[in-house]
Amino acid sequence: MVMGRESAKPEWLRMPGVLLLTVIAVLTSPAAAAATPLTAGDVVVYRVGSGGAEALTSNATSAFLDEFEPSGSLAATLAFPTTTVAPNKALVASGSAGSEGLLTLSENGQFLLATGYNAPTGQVEIAGTKASTVPRTVGRVNGAGVINTETALTDFADKNNPRSAASTNGTKIWVGGAAGGVRFTELTKTTSTSLNSLVINVRQVTTFNNQLYASADPTKNGASAFTIATVGSGLPMTSGQAITSLPFEIAPEQPFAYSMLALGLGLAPDTIYVADNKLGGVSKYGLEGGKWVRKGTVEIPFVTGVTANDVNGVVTIYATSSGKNGTLGTLYKLSDVSGVNGMLTGIPVEIATAPANEAFRGVAFAPGTTIGHGGTPPSAPTITTAENTLAAAIGDPSNQSLPVTVGDSAYAPSELTVTVRSSSEDPSIVQRGCDSPSAPTGP
Repeated sequence: MVMGRESAKPEWLRMPGVLLLTVIAVLTSPAAAAATPLTAGDVVVYRVGSGGAEALTSNATSAFLDEFEPSGSLAATLAFPTTTVAPNKALVASGSAGSEGLLTLSENGQFLLATGYNAPTGQVEIAGTKASTVPRTVGRVNGAGVINTETALTDFADKNNPRSAASTNGTKIWVGGAAGGVRFTELTKTTSTSLNSLVINVRQVTTFNNQLYASADPTKNGASAFTIATVGSGLPMTSGQAITSLPFEIAPEQPFAYSMLALGLGLAPDTIYVADNKLGGVSKYGLEGGKWVRKGTVEIPFVTGVTANDVNGVVTIYATSSGKNGTLGTLYKLSDVSGVNGMLTGIPVEIATAPANEAFRGVAFAPGTTIGHGGTPPSAPTITTAENTLAAAIGDPSNQSLPVTVGDSAYAPSELTVTVRSSSEDPSIVQRGCDSPSAPTGP
């Protein structure tokens, strides 16, 4: 006898109660409930501290990812786990180590990479713990907001700070810390491979155009000291790799994070924006005649994090500062339209500030963001007047003003600052009035 489809089902499958329980279990899955999607084009900041009573000390502190819109409005917050819920491990940070939390976006643009410790919050002097007993966690976050902290390494940053991780595809991972140098591992692994045993102290690792790079404190590592360097050739995964310093005309003084772009022709980097903590700002470097030449610095005190993106020739830069003691948080925004080897100028704008007992570390663009290259910088701003001659007359109450129009294709009116000066010592000559939201300054 041939049974129909319904009668062919097992008895338990035809029970409505069991089917309902199955649906509820899926809908209430912790992983599904915890995911908060991130928006391409936004920026994400690694934050330590939950505010309130959780003081920022050298003890283990909770860690978060805060997503900000370009305006600085907080869009979302993702919390790294503070306990192990298999297969994920805890990811916490030192509350006072400003060198930790240097966030990166994978080269394929799909994942954020971060580092921390597999320990409970409150563990004393967390950076001094042994990696064999307190593994160093690598966090990977995708555009859907799903956090993966399955990777916890027992041989990375032993008795010191884990600082950064980088990846091309979210599976192959390179890490850098204050001990153990640059190392290679893969998702879910518990151990890693040292790429160069002579290099010990490393800050940010990243990949660009299928080449691995690292930054470091130039006063460390002895004869192998460097600021920013290539690590091996391409994307190395084995030991014995050469660390080759980039040929700077004047090297960065204390580089932490850095962001590489190809503003000109080709895909190789020709521009680097560096968070130089000692110089006190974000410096731009351009490649000229085989040398990396500094092309201006904008002041941001105690800067450690930086990321940049080229969209049609307009480079938008975000930078973070944790203050002198690594216990504060400020997010800055700056634009650069000077193009390849142009001078970086301007005043960074504070767009977000962390509350008390919270601090910002690194910054990166959200997953899904396309990092542009080869954009043509916009035209210079235009300045026009209603008259070809100075129609306004000083002292004439019926003819005191001359309309001046400032136009710029790259910026909205709210992003423009117009500065007006007069050769006269009388400040009343320059009137403070403007149709745009950004008022002129004078005299």
